[in-house]
Amino acid sequence: MSRVTKHQRQHRITKLLESAAVSSQAHLVELLAAEGVDATQTTVSRDLDELGAVKVRLPGGETAYALPELPSHQVAPEDHLRRVLGEWVVEADRSGDLIVLRTPPGSAHVVGSALDRSGFPGVIGTVAGDDTVLVVAAEVPGGADVARRLAAEGCKHFFVAHIDEGIALRRVLPAVPVYVLNGLLAGTEGDFVEHSLTPVLNHLGQLNAWRAAAQRFNRPLDAVIHVDTGLNRLGFEAEEAQVLINERGRLRGLRLALIMSHLVVSEEPDNPVNGEQLSRFRTFVKAMPGAPMSFANSSGIFLGPDYHFDLLRPGAALYGINPLPGRDNPMLPVVTLMSRILQVRRIDAFQTVGYGAAWRAARPSRIATIALGYADGYFRTLINRTHVHLAGYRVPVIGRISMDLVTIDVTEVPEAISQPGAGVEV
Repeated sequence: MSRVTKHQRQHRITKLLESAAVSSQAHLVELLAAEGVDATQTTVSRDLDELGAVKVRLPGGETAYALPELPSHQVAPEDHLRRVLGEWVVEADRSGDLIVLRTPPGSAHVVGSALDRSGFPGVIGTVAGDDTVLVVAAEVPGGADVARRLAAEGCKHFFVAHIDEGIALRRVLPAVPVYVLNGLLAGTEGDFVEHSLTPVLNHLGQLNAWRAAAQRFNRPLDAVIHVDTGLNRLGFEAEEAQVLINERGRLRGLRLALIMSHLVVSEEPDNPVNGEQLSRFRTFVKAMPGAPMSFANSSGIFLGPDYHFDLLRPGAALYGINPLPGRDNPMLPVVTLMSRILQVRRIDAFQTVGYGAAWRAARPSRIATIALGYADGYFRTLINRTHVHLAGYRVPVIGRISMDLVTIDVTEVPEAISQPGAGVEV
């Protein structure tokens, strides 16, 4: 692929800005388009959208993100974007009032395309030619919309936990493969066939039942074999896996759609258990040639290509949960719970706050009450041991969680930004 030099890119940007100042996101799109640079106004995340970020297709096919310069008292936009994209930003070009950040071609497949997903984590896509499988909860509120969006983004395979979720997902996506992780429960064979769902078979009993269903319906049926390599949860145990290796005829009447296993400590890249599981999985699939293979979950994707095989199965990371504990989260949040400050008061040292006098001030303090409580699903057990975020400040939650109210200590937050009506991220 032809590459655009830094000088060429800066020249185009400089030429763009000579004619007019960038006044808005939409204006930036128009100016870039007039200069032959393909750009689209896109909601890349709440914070970045507020910065006026615009997706730009630069000459040579590279994708970049451009935005107007912010007033000097605000955070530098390239720093803001670097915090979001981290190592996936390789270059920042500044010229006049515009900053362009470029993500490395090819390496953006796992997280680098995060800004291009309208809030979805950038794990959607391909890694070194591998397919990506998404693990979704189809029956949660909004699950159907999530599934449609993921399919539109190119997801080719979906896993769900329960058959009911599979049936719900099939109504939304009539053509994609849908795999049910919990396997084939007694009496559900007809439902699997009716809704074209594929069971993940976890032991010989399920295998025998699914093979019998293939005979009863007089047609081959797709199946996934889950071999346990150390998690000791679901999947064929070592003895049963060996039986299957020795007696391949047990699969007669079935189409082996996938062989899979699940990692134990993939979030710990230096843990030797990862390598031990990989060795066991390779031994099994070598003896069962011909079927696609899947091993890596969310954290497993970051263990490297040895763990990728044919299909990747991001689950928690899909919803913004950090697959790299102890390191910066490469994923973007997909949902944010916000509340507002209702009232702020000052209290003296040694005064208490809330039911049961469960928190006592060690100093004169400013206490804000926000519109949130256990009636909204906020756990009552979080008393005096969690925090919220207010305008970039980490603010402790204090006192008992009430039905509709929570109190927070805003003593360290400037008064100008901790006033009634201010938004609080939970």
